[in-house]
Amino acid sequence: MLKWLLVLLLFSTTALAQPIRLRFERYPDDPGWLNTVNKVFDEFGKLADVMFVFPSGLKISFEKINQSNAFYRHSDHSITLGRELVLQAKDTFVSAGYSEQEAIRRAIDTFIFVYLHELGHAAIGELNIPIVGREEEVVDEFATMIFVIAGKGDFAVAAADYYGIRAETYKQDYFSDTHSLDPQRFANIYAIMYGAEPETFSFVKGMISADRCQRASHDFQQKWSAWRSLLKPYLRYDAFASRRRPMKLEFSPRYR
Repeated sequence: MLKWLLVLLLFSTTALAQPIRLRFERYPDDPGWLNTVNKVFDEFGKLADVMFVFPSGLKISFEKINQSNAFYRHSDHSITLGRELVLQAKDTFVSAGYSEQEAIRRAIDTFIFVYLHELGHAAIGELNIPIVGREEEVVDEFATMIFVIAGKGDFAVAAADYYGIRAETYKQDYFSDTHSLDPQRFANIYAIMYGAEPETFSFVKGMISADRCQRASHDFQQKWSAWRSLLKPYLRYDAFASRRRPMKLEFSPRYR
């Protein structure tokens, strides 16, 4: 009887939520590899519906916005991912010496990090999840934790290296931005991944300080527990259960 009550409760809760809507805009000048972006966008875009019950639903779109950017808007319950963002990320990796093919793959993985970052903003905004600290740092943590849950270490490698490359061409106005500095985002992503799986991410010891590495496992467990406590009331299932998928890296980090 209890089992069926739980099932009925799940369906009644789900019925109150609006569906997630995905939109991928195409343009005559789109390169062929954006077809792959579309498939990945479709797969990861649905993650919002799999994990959360958003009362007002969520509109997630990939479109031309004339800037390399992405953003969440509470006013219309939407996430907008700029087409220019993934194109610029590919160019960034090419400029750092990667082959066209590998740059595309890393750009797509970085794009997914940005999407999960914005999904973190949406979760906070739509569900009124309390946070303590700078929201941009919090949602970077959220995106990285999802990689840990999914066992997607390569995604974290691509995103961290993207911020590491960007940091080499720093501009003064970055210091007044709401986001952490790119070198900090680079180090924070890698510190979380190292804390989750020290053996898989052993190369991180050559990238961040010994003190940060020493604290990484403790910090990770603390953050994992905090995220689980904060999100559990809003999740369709306990995504932060203690069992996580093991990671196997294909990417070779740029800063190894």
